[in-house]
Amino acid sequence: MQCNPDEFRHLVEQLDLSPVEQDELIRTVWRVMENAVDRAWMKDPVQMACAVRDNSVPKNAKDCRPVIELQEGEYQDLGVSKSFNQDKGA
Repeated sequence: MQCNPDEFRHLVEQLDLSPVEQDELIRTVWRVMENAVDRAWMKDPVQMACAVRDNSVPKNAKDCRPVIELQEGEYQDLGVSKSFNQDKGA
């Protein structure tokens, strides 16, 4: 299905947003809802990849093993983790 923002514009008119921002908000909510429906109907890309790989149908994406399995030592710390763990003003 395609999202037509004009069908839902009346729901966001009271927000102080430009028409472009309204379109972006409507499309974002549309994608979130579309993803929820895809997961419910087993059409989520992760679920589909797991089903092909495992030759099974998982109940949900959490039931899947990692689609891409890393070998020991493939993880590389790029040095940004400290930046995210610092307190404000530190």
